[in-house]
Amino acid sequence: MIIILTIIAVIAAFLFMRGNRFDIAKITVKGTNRLSEQEVISASGLTEGENIFSVNASKAEKRIEKLFLVENASIVKHYPDSIEIVVTEKSPFITVVIEGKYYAMDKNGTVIHSSDALESDYGILLTGVDDLDLSVGSTYSFSQNARTAIAYEVMQKLMGQGYTRFISEIHCSEKGYYYLYTKKSNVIKFYSLSGFTSNLDFIELFLENEDRHIMVEVVEGSEPVYKVIDIN
Repeated sequence: MIIILTIIAVIAAFLFMRGNRFDIAKITVKGTNRLSEQEVISASGLTEGENIFSVNASKAEKRIEKLFLVENASIVKHYPDSIEIVVTEKSPFITVVIEGKYYAMDKNGTVIHSSDALESDYGILLTGVDDLDLSVGSTYSFSQNARTAIAYEVMQKLMGQGYTRFISEIHCSEKGYYYLYTKKSNVIKFYSLSGFTSNLDFIELFLENEDRHIMVEVVEGSEPVYKVIDIN
C-alpha cells in the first residue's frame, strides 16, 4: 500500500508540475547596455510557453555567454511562471585609437565595440598603432605585433599589482619609445620591456606617490632620469 501511495504521489506531483500553471509567461533581462533584451533571450534558447521545470539553467547561461559582449550570465527562476536573465557585459580593458576611431577591447583582445568618440568607460588608451586592422567581434592577438606585445605585457604586469587604475594611456612612438601617461599628468618613458620590468618597483612607487607634472625615463641598468613637463 505504501508503495502504491508513493507511486500515486509521484505521478500526481509530475502532472502538477507539468500543468499550465508552470508554463513560462514572462522572460525579463537585466544588466544589458549594448545588447538588446531580445538578443539575450534569443541566445538563451528560452521561450514563453515552455514548462519552467524543463529549463536547464546551466545550458541557457552557457549559450548566452557565447555572445562576445557577455562576461557572465545567470538564470533565475521565479515560480510559478517567470524567468529572469541577469547579464554582466564585458567592460573595456584597453581602447585602441586608430585614425580617430576608438576600439574597446576586453582582456582577451576581443573588440567589444567601436565608436567615433571616447566613452567614459575605456580602460586604458593605446595609441600609436594605426596599422592595426580591427573590427567589432574579432579577436586581436597582441603578440603578433612587437609594439602591441610590449604594451600588453606592461598592462598585464601593472594589472597584476593593481596599478592600471593610475594609467590613462600607453603611446607607442615611431622612434621605438613607449610612454605611460598617468592620471596625475605624469609620464613614464621606456624603450623596452626589460627596461620597464627592471624598474618595476620604482615605477610602482612613482605611480602611487608622484604628484608633480614630470616625466621620468627608465632604462635597464641606469638610474631613472627626471624631466619637468611644461603643461602650459
